[in-house]
Amino acid sequence: MTTVKVQPTCQDRIKDSLKSLNDDLTVMMDNPNHDDYFDDPALSIDHFQLTSVCLSYGGPSSYLEIKHAGSEIISVTYRFSDWFDTATVPVLECEPAYDYARSIVEGLDL
Repeated sequence: MTTVKVQPTCQDRIKDSLKSLNDDLTVMMDNPNHDDYFDDPALSIDHFQLTSVCLSYGGPSSYLEIKHAGSEIISVTYRFSDWFDTATVPVLECEPAYDYARSIVEGLDL
C-alpha cells in the first residue's frame, strides 16, 4: 500500500508565511541602510487602482470590485457577503456587469 503525503493548503500555510515575512522585514527595516539592502523581498511593484461599487449593503451586501490602471480594466470581481460569510467570483468580459464596470471606470475623473 502506497501512502500519499498530502501537502498543506495555502490556507494552512498563510499565517506561518506572513510571520516569516514580518520577521524578515523587521531585520531589513531595522538596518539604517535598508535602501541598500539586497534581500528586499519585493520582486516587482505594480500600481493599480481599485474601485469598489456598492450595489447593496446590510445582510446581504454586494459589490463590484474593479481593478484598473487608469481607464484600462485589469479585472472585475463580484463580491457577495452575508454576515460572516463572503464569496467572490470573477466577472467575465461577456457579462453585463463587466460592461457596467467599464462605464463606471470611463466616468471616473482620472
